[in-house]
Amino acid sequence: MLLEVVLALVLFASVAMVVLGGVGTSAQAVVEMRLQAHAVDRAVTVFSKVQLGIIPPVADGPEPFEEPFEDWTWQITTASATEALEGPDVQRLTLTVRHVDGYEHRMSWLMAAVDDDALPDGEPPMDEDVDEEAWQ
Repeated sequence: MLLEVVLALVLFASVAMVVLGGVGTSAQAVVEMRLQAHAVDRAVTVFSKVQLGIIPPVADGPEPFEEPFEDWTWQITTASATEALEGPDVQRLTLTVRHVDGYEHRMSWLMAAVDDDALPDGEPPMDEDVDEEAWQ
């Protein structure tokens, strides 16, 4: 009788360890998915601002995000991509979004090369009199 009780306790303890290990792994996966979702959202925001001309497409950063995302930073790096393509000058922009916990997300895209001296100062005007050629 005592042997059966000890055997039942051993089986119960091993099943409990397996279940708790699965719960811990699931909790860790949820945290990583949350960080990934925030990183992709932040990256798309910066990418959209570059496309709209709010942020110049030049190497910059790391720059912090505004609240409530002060634990995140972004950085743009550039590289010439004209040797791989024929036609107008093209540059490859790589956006790196980082969290203070060490999570990092990168995305790259090709864009027409921009001369740093040709960029207008400040943010683009947000009215109907926008000089579209200056912000393309």
